[in-house]
Amino acid sequence: MADKYDVVVIGGGPGGYVAAIRAAQLGMKVACVEAQKLGGVCNNWGCIPTKAMLESAKYARKAADLAAYGVKVGDI
Repeated sequence: MADKYDVVVIGGGPGGYVAAIRAAQLGMKVACVEAQKLGGVCNNWGCIPTKAMLESAKYARKAADLAAYGVKVGDI
């Protein structure tokens, strides 16, 4: 690990990791300090996973309606 950085980003949540990526794209040597998983609560446990679960449930419900068109769907 390098001893000197141009930028040290504290927090790897949705804002922090994007700031770290952008600084690196601009040619800076960057360190991102995060106590938990990079991406923060929203990306790992909150908003994004919840939206994926809701979208999956929507398609599971639509699959049940396919019987009206002669399509049999097994247990989901």
